[in-house]
Amino acid sequence: MRPFFFNQWQGYSWPGYFYTVFFFLILKEIYKKYAHRRIVRWITDLGSMSYEIFLCQMFFFSFIGYNTFRFIPNSIIQYLAFIVTTTILSIAPIIIYKKYLKPKFTNQ
Repeated sequence: MRPFFFNQWQGYSWPGYFYTVFFFLILKEIYKKYAHRRIVRWITDLGSMSYEIFLCQMFFFSFIGYNTFRFIPNSIIQYLAFIVTTTILSIAPIIIYKKYLKPKFTNQ
């Protein structure tokens, strides 16, 4: 008889999780140092759009699968094309709507 819950985390131990705290502290210091730069402002803007981007990703992931790019013979390039396509298609419409279309229609 198989167990109801499987222990899939056997290869991980609790000291291994401290790297995320270290990584977060490094990102926090980088943000403090470079907060005025354009790339940090762009990432901050994307953070405020994260829920809409998530919904758009779920929409595109339901229609575009990994097998959509079967015509590409190399599996690495096929996977890269899947990642780039779904990323662009899930972020670009939200940026266009939030930055250009919404202000245009709400200021009337």
